[in-house]
Amino acid sequence: MNNQLNASEMNKEKDVRRKSRVSIGMPVYNGENYIKQSLDSLSSQSTEEFEIIISESDSDIKTFTSLILSGLSSVTGYHFLRSSEDGSGNTASSDDMIFATQELRTEGGSLSDAGSDIVERVELDSARSVFDPVGDSTITVSGGLLSIDIPAGVSHNLWNNVNRAPRVRQNANNTNIEIKAKFDSILTEKYQFQGITVEQDNRNFLRFDFYHDGVSTRVYSASFVAGVPTKRIRITIPDGTPPYLRVTRLGDQWAEYYSYDGANWVIAGNYSHSLSVTSVGLFGGNAGSLPPAHTVLVDYFVVDNLPP
Repeated sequence: MNNQLNASEMNKEKDVRRKSRVSIGMPVYNGENYIKQSLDSLSSQSTEEFEIIISESDSDIKTFTSLILSGLSSVTGYHFLRSSEDGSGNTASSDDMIFATQELRTEGGSLSDAGSDIVERVELDSARSVFDPVGDSTITVSGGLLSIDIPAGVSHNLWNNVNRAPRVRQNANNTNIEIKAKFDSILTEKYQFQGITVEQDNRNFLRFDFYHDGVSTRVYSASFVAGVPTKRIRITIPDGTPPYLRVTRLGDQWAEYYSYDGANWVIAGNYSHSLSVTSVGLFGGNAGSLPPAHTVLVDYFVVDNLPP
């Protein structure tokens, strides 16, 4: 057997190596305070096609982790997955997940002026419909502020084959989408809730919301198929009810965010779910053995279609 490579074959082999993706391994042990610095350094190098593999080994258990990545393009989807291995060699990996960057904006609007934003104070008009399944809520608009007044003593829950939460809906395209709402109401009693719905119909939809568990505020999301819910996101946040809630869709990937100032967003979670969207909306409700009264106040509602 001839094990010698001639000059042409050696040049081909070099070309293959030159075009191959570079894999960068980063072992981590309790190093979350240094990951950003390392990623910033890696993102500044000149190679365009590369992957970064972060390997965590038996660090202290973390229930929430956030990263800030630089050098990303605006209005772009990025694939990622999470994997871990403990000191005994047990491994676990997530499914393929996607996050999307937003369009870069200035004070005067979009830098590219691309796409079509619907950014307005909430109003009740022919484009929006009121859905009040119990029939005892009062939904009004005054000075651009939407109010959904929900009485005490009667459940207005949105759960397992129980679709009793009042809401205001508007038609939406079945495309990638970003939704934002600013709430002026604060959750103070157990099982008060307020948030955003994304719907196919009355039995197939998603809810993204804040609710009070009797002690603190939680960020929550669930998917509903034929009226049956699946809990998707539930985290506790320590600093009261955030005014801002944001939902993004990229393909079948959904993500939920919250913010206290409308500029700095914290991701609560994401998941994959197939849904043929026909409408989006704002909702509120109450639940429990003694459902408390709650008045949802919405300052604005933003629907921003991202490129397909």
